[in-house]
Order: sequence, then structure tokens, then C-alpha cells
Amino acid sequence: MGIPWAVDAKEAYEIDSDVDKGHVTLEKSGSEIKVFGVGDPNSYLPVGARKAQGRLPKNYHKNLQAAKENDSGASLESDSMDSLEPDQAGWYSLCCPIEKVPSFDTMELENLFIQAGSPVKIHMTDRWLFVRYKERETVEKALEIFGNDFSLRPASKKSNKSTDLSGEDKKKGQKVEKKSSGPASKKYQKDVCKSASSRAVDENSKSQINGEKVNGYESNGVIQENGIGKHQKVKDLSKSLFVNGICDKALFLKLIEPYKPLHTKFVAVSKDRSRFGLWYGFVEMQTVEEAKKVITDLNRKQLGDKYIIVDYDTPKESKPDKSKKDSKGSVNEKTENQAKQNKANEKSSQKALPNPEFLDMPPLVHESAYVQNPDYYKDCTVFIGNFPANTTLFALQDAFSKYHIKDIIIAVNNFSEGCTKAFLYLSSIMDVIHCVEEMNGFTLQGYHLKVDVPYKNEKMRHVLKKRLQLKTQEESASLNKPKPPYSAGFKGTHL
Repeated sequence: MGIPWAVDAKEAYEIDSDVDKGHVTLEKSGSEIKVFGVGDPNSYLPVGARKAQGRLPKNYHKNLQAAKENDSGASLESDSMDSLEPDQAGWYSLCCPIEKVPSFDTMELENLFIQAGSPVKIHMTDRWLFVRYKERETVEKALEIFGNDFSLRPASKKSNKSTDLSGEDKKKGQKVEKKSSGPASKKYQKDVCKSASSRAVDENSKSQINGEKVNGYESNGVIQENGIGKHQKVKDLSKSLFVNGICDKALFLKLIEPYKPLHTKFVAVSKDRSRFGLWYGFVEMQTVEEAKKVITDLNRKQLGDKYIIVDYDTPKESKPDKSKKDSKGSVNEKTENQAKQNKANEKSSQKALPNPEFLDMPPLVHESAYVQNPDYYKDCTVFIGNFPANTTLFALQDAFSKYHIKDIIIAVNNFSEGCTKAFLYLSSIMDVIHCVEEMNGFTLQGYHLKVDVPYKNEKMRHVLKKRLQLKTQEESASLNKPKPPYSAGFKGTHL
């Protein structure tokens, strides 16, 4: 019997065949003996091997499919590219974990990702960085350039899959549709919808809304509630624009004037001192086309020394109506009791705090912007409040000049002109202590100043508290000090 063998000449093999038993033994020098069957397997295979005949290895089909995908050049990246869809404005989005981001500066990131093509938008959250391109070819090029370095991948919307594997059908690989069970399935749809977006409308209310929708919201539709038609006007998002980074209101009004907006509203920014002197803008356009044109023309446009950001306005979540009554005609007691409890907790927490008026002050910028040692200025910060709105920076410098001022920063009010809050960065801790002791309650232009250490600076507040306690003890000790006993002979001997 002739058996063809393809033996490598470089390796040392010893071949021994036994035609009677129908098997061939192939032995490689320095290795184990392997048996290759010829003819009937029952004549040479052991019992365990005979039982294994006809069974495929574990994950055989899965590994085979993966091998085919690797050979054909298909990958998970291509699958995700197939599911990539543009948003309503026509932009394609890529995302990467925030840990992989090379920089947190938006301008630097834009200059980096613009190498794949333009235009490009950068959006950063607590966990993800989103890079948006206008063309699909640009997205593929960006994946090719930055995909491996920053773990960049297409951002896809979450989908609610209605199929699952269960029971014995899991082993066979057959998909079984989930059975909806009335209220349970509606609750599941509602939870999934709310987890996708906090502003999304749940499935039950979606099925009851009629009329034209814009960005998933009803413009001027009728909502059926308990069988009664109720007219509800919702803000048309396609015409409402949000503008960030306005440093000059007059320049912005001149810039937006050619587009003929219906109305424009400005809101001052004061919570972040690094953005001092800026305003938010809310613009309502006449048509959808005008709104799109404004976004295309003015987004990332330089206005003064800042770049403005123009995008669609997103509505805030509507608060529940406390005056709404249930079917029995009585106010929901659970909601009312919860509101009372929250109000009581808020009052009790305010009583426990020494100076609650200082809690709502705007946060400081990072200390590294002023000095290499962040703790230096962090421990030497003084908050000043309740001074006149027309107070100038030079007036504050003159009033606090003897405390060795390093820097002064004034905060803008939310809805009033002028400034009534300021922060002083002093040279030493003793300057802070003397400043609080001497200037708290000081009268400036008819106003009594409030001078204190920021409440979040627990270290400095502890030092100041100990200092005031020691001073109070010394004053009380001097008042309670006993007088020397009166001597009758002292007066007589005194000339």
C-alpha cells in the first residue's frame, strides 16, 4: 500500500508502517509519537477518541468566522463603520476614552484632529472625547491615522434589541423574541428611553403625539392625556440657538443683525471666574434655514479676543407640577411631604454652617495660574462681599493695601450691573488673620463689608477659629483679673 508523505528534508523523521493493522507511526527526533489512522478507526483508535468522532471542537464556528474575517480584511471597525450614521446637522462622530486624550485644550485637539480633514468639532465630557467630521471619508481617514494611538472608534447610538437567547435554544444558536407582557414591557421601554437621554420622550407618550416633529420634539402638537386633547406649545429647537463665549454684546448684535433674528437674550457668566466678562446668548431665528446658516457661518468665529460657539439650544427638563391633583381630587401627599422634608433639611444645614452667605460664591481659578506652589495662594485667600456695585479695583486696593496684596479678582453679578464680590490673594497667613479681624464690618461708602476666609478652605478656617478663640480668652481673662488688695497704710505713706 502506497501512502504519500510530504516530509521536510531539514527535519529528521522516522516512518514505520504496519499494513496489517492499517496505521502509520510518524516519529520526529526529540518529539512525541503521533498516530495517523488509515482505514477503519476502530482498529487503532482508543475508546475516548472513538467517542469524540463527529464532535466539533469548542467555539469551532466562532473561531472559523473570526479567521474568515481576518482573511477577508473585515474587522469590528468596519462593522461599526457600517452602523455609523450622521446626526441631524449632518456630522459624523468619533469617540475615545478621556484617559487617551493627549490634551484637554479644545484648540490643541482641534489642531490635531484637523490633520484628517476639516471642518472638525471637538466635544469633551467627563468620560469621553467626541470628534465630529462633516464627511464620511474624513472619518475613515481619522480612524486610520489616530485609531490605534487614541483608541478612536465610531460613536453609535444605543439600540433596544428585542431578541435574546434563552434555554436550550441558546446552545443551538437560535434567536427567540422576547414576549411583551403588558405593563412590564412598557416600563422596560420607558427605562431604556430615559437611560439613553435625560431629555428623551418615553415610548408611551411618543405614540400619543401627532403632528410634525423637530429633533424628536413636538412643535405645536396635541397630546392626548386621559382621553382629553390638551394643546401644548413646545419650543422649536431647529430655530432656537445657543451662543457661548460672547465677550462684547454690541459686537455680537452687529454680527447677528444680517440674519434678522426674532429676539436675542443675554445671560452673564459669573460662576467661573476664568470666564470673567462673558455672556451666554439665546437667539430665536425666523426659519430653520436661517438657523442652519447661522450655525454654519458663525460657529467658531472670532469675536473680539474670544471664539464663539453656536449650536442648537436644548431644553431643560420640565419640573413636575406641584399643583396637579390626582384622580381622587387631593394633592399628592408623597410629593408634598418630600418637598417639606427637603426644605427642613436645607434650613437645618444652613443653621449648622457658620457663614452660609459665603457658600454661593463663585469658585476660584486654578492656583497654578498665579504661582508655582498652589498651596501658597490657596491658604492666603480672603473673600470680600457686600460692597457697592460701583466700587472700583483701585478703591479696594487702597482699603486693603496694608495687608500685602498679591492679586485682586472681582466677580460679576448674575443679573445686575457692577460687582459686589471680590477675592484677595495675600502674602502670608498672618495677613489673612489681621485682614479678617480688622476689616470684617468695615464701612466702605456706606456699606458694611463682609470679610472672611472661603468656606471650602477648612485648613485656614481652623487656624482663624483657634486665633479668635485665643483672643477671646485673653480678653475675658484680663476683664476677670482680680484687683490687688487695698492697703490702708499705703495712702498714709504716699506723699
